[in-house]
Amino acid sequence: VDHMFSISSCVLLFCLAVYRWELFKNKGIPATEVGNPASTKSVLEDARVRRACPCENTDLCRPITGLPVRPKEIFGFHSAYTDGDPSAYNWTHVTSIAWAERDPSFMCVAHSHGTRVIMAAPHFVLTGNVTERREYARTVLETLRENFLDGVTFDYELPLPANSAEGKWYAELIQETNAALKTYNPSYQVSVCLAWSADDVDGRSYPVQNLFDAADLVYIMDYDTRSQVVDACLASANAPYAGMVKGMQSYFNLGVDPKKIVLGVPWYGYIYECLPGTAPTDRFCPIPLVPFRGVSCSDAAGAQISLEKLLTLENVTAAEWDENMMAPWFNTFDGEIVRQVWYDDIRSLSLKYSWAKEAGIRGVGPYVFEYIAELRSDISQQYWSAFDVFMGTKGIPESKNTTIDVVVPSES
Repeated sequence: VDHMFSISSCVLLFCLAVYRWELFKNKGIPATEVGNPASTKSVLEDARVRRACPCENTDLCRPITGLPVRPKEIFGFHSAYTDGDPSAYNWTHVTSIAWAERDPSFMCVAHSHGTRVIMAAPHFVLTGNVTERREYARTVLETLRENFLDGVTFDYELPLPANSAEGKWYAELIQETNAALKTYNPSYQVSVCLAWSADDVDGRSYPVQNLFDAADLVYIMDYDTRSQVVDACLASANAPYAGMVKGMQSYFNLGVDPKKIVLGVPWYGYIYECLPGTAPTDRFCPIPLVPFRGVSCSDAAGAQISLEKLLTLENVTAAEWDENMMAPWFNTFDGEIVRQVWYDDIRSLSLKYSWAKEAGIRGVGPYVFEYIAELRSDISQQYWSAFDVFMGTKGIPESKNTTIDVVVPSES
């Protein structure tokens, strides 16, 4: 009896094994993985994706695979205020888009082009409580999984004194979040945003090396660099070339890994109201004193202006190229007030992209992609194709007025 029971048991187990093999084979899982806990997790994940995926093709709800960063990154930001139009993107140029988690359909399109969709880090408190930080990391992971996203970017910009406990905790929070995400999926990407210079800009004395160690990418925000003006209080370039070089060098001087750096650039301009007495054709535009974090003059005296809005300005002077700032500017006059506008065109951006390529950093990318969405297609395409300078497939435009029609209405 025992002998016959043993034979029957073997037959039953063999049939069960064949059935399981066929079941998993039909799901595309290698037979060698049957019974592997990782395979079981994969099957459960497949079921979750099929249930909740907003994409017509459920494969698009799977995170982008491979290393968390590409050999060259075009990493930029989605608008925090609009859902955005996927058709406005040149997807051949984009590798990672931050702040794009709000619109599920956008994720579907991005994934169809192999582009990562990166969420903004949820609200956090800088704390030394390890349990709270681990719970935060679990929350981030669950949010990524629920929304079929590819990573998270941290952007803390409040002032901190040097060697503060809060700065240390910030780096530890990022490191622990990164570790938790990588344990679940090694392809998840974690990035952190830092000021245009490592020299305690705006009172932000952060532990730079620790932050570099904690993240996969570090997005250097080379824009709004006139937040604290210590020389003449004049309208000036949002992100002058020389300032970019100086700021980036301040990071290199700390010995950080340049292959983690993405140079962030502005796809917008600044408009300043000049003080009374400024003539419509004056080169220099004195601006009111508007303090920021203890410095009496700042770019808070001006306002951001989209490239689209530049098209609507009337009574403008011809755009001129400033050799010191390596950026274009022009004046506008409404009969009472003179205003001066500074912005980045294809040449000014290409100069920065070329520098980034020669410096050997990981990537470049704008704040924000949507800011050129409403431009004429021929102009917006110039902004997209300028990335080719960083990729090494295109040179710097020779003309210093490559986008002169951005600021001069075509009818005039």
